[in-house]
Amino acid sequence: MQRKRTRPGEPDRWAITWVGEHANYPEFQLVWTTMASLTVVQYQALAEQWADTADRRLARGLALSSLAALRGNLAAVTIRFLDIFTLPLPPAELRDDDTRMLAWLPTLAAELPAARPAAAFHDAMLASLAFPTISGDDDAGLREPWARVCLPCPFEPAAMFGDASPAVAALLAGLHELPRARLRRMAAERRRIPDAIWQQTVGQLAEAAASTEFPWRPPVLFWVCVGQVEEAIGETPTDPLIVAAVHGAAAVRLLAGQLEDETAAVLEGPYQRALDHTSPTA
Repeated sequence: MQRKRTRPGEPDRWAITWVGEHANYPEFQLVWTTMASLTVVQYQALAEQWADTADRRLARGLALSSLAALRGNLAAVTIRFLDIFTLPLPPAELRDDDTRMLAWLPTLAAELPAARPAAAFHDAMLASLAFPTISGDDDAGLREPWARVCLPCPFEPAAMFGDASPAVAALLAGLHELPRARLRRMAAERRRIPDAIWQQTVGQLAEAAASTEFPWRPPVLFWVCVGQVEEAIGETPTDPLIVAAVHGAAAVRLLAGQLEDETAAVLEGPYQRALDHTSPTA
């Protein structure tokens, strides 16, 4: 039976548990760690080395067949890869069709070099989850561009955000100690900031990240925040404004000392004001 996603970008809790218990979970984590530690040079190398060959298409099809129960969730993860690499989504009418969603990224990458790094990561993720069902040759064919360019990785999953990892981890761990009302307060505080100002500030965050060695860390961090907020508040999906508030504060820690003071104040404001808010029920 295929598991359906709840909304674009949102795997269900069953799928998250299944992946966490998978024998190859360490490699699944490594795929995301290497995405967070991707450099521009590696990005360019992946764009040159990934190709949608006949063998790779066959291996991908076999991997997806072995993961049939997860197709809806894998389609949701495709949304995340597209978001991280700022790639175009398929037309709205295709987004609820899991088969077309899963075909979208390799099809896009066949025509658009900028999509090929995302396709390489996506193939590596499929290989990690299809292990050991698919053959060694098929596994190697899916992993090969990613493994050649991104391994060995200089970071462990627990340190995927480099020197900022302890500060980011402490903030995310602290979410699980907060009352739900305090988490919902973050959404209220984020709502007080006009969307135009918030989006402008997020753009400034992206510009600051682009000048660092690892420019894809903030969008990877965003999806880490999604999972942590969902666990903390017990909702899948959860309020995106809570996620925005948490990601803003986490991003300030990620890029400590690299953001303008005004940018950092806006990003961290909703989270910090929610923590500072005094209420007998919060």
